[in-house]
Amino acid sequence: MMYLIGEPGSTPVLQREGMMDNVAGTHVATGILAALLQPGENRKRTGSRDISLSLRCLDNFQGISRRPLGGQVPVKTLRTKAQNPLSNNYLTKDDRWICLANLQSDPVWPGFCLSIGKPELQNDPRFASFAKRAQNCEELIRIVDGALAFEEPG
Repeated sequence: MMYLIGEPGSTPVLQREGMMDNVAGTHVATGILAALLQPGENRKRTGSRDISLSLRCLDNFQGISRRPLGGQVPVKTLRTKAQNPLSNNYLTKDDRWICLANLQSDPVWPGFCLSIGKPELQNDPRFASFAKRAQNCEELIRIVDGALAFEEPG
């Protein structure tokens, strides 16, 4: 987890205490509910459920199974090259970071443009779809960076 957080070459971010405990607790509760909801005869026959509090939870949480299954190693990416600029971190004019999380950005694109004070971007062909925004992500991120760091006239 520490390896994946941050940009390439950055120092690992300190993790919150008990992070995996919370994820494991959710998995345990789900496993218990699944066992209780099994049809009667099935539940009597099996009698138990396998509940792993470590590797399985971490695997689901972090997606580490991609390496053994597909040979893919998760990599850190630069914030300035995020393929979805509407799911990215931005520094605001008051020197605070915000995290946007618009995984399906097409429906929110017009409102997003208005909210950052750039209504002209709504119909800009470079940013007309998720694919186009990914293709032109560096330019769009520069625009959003500037809009969010904008200093109002004195």
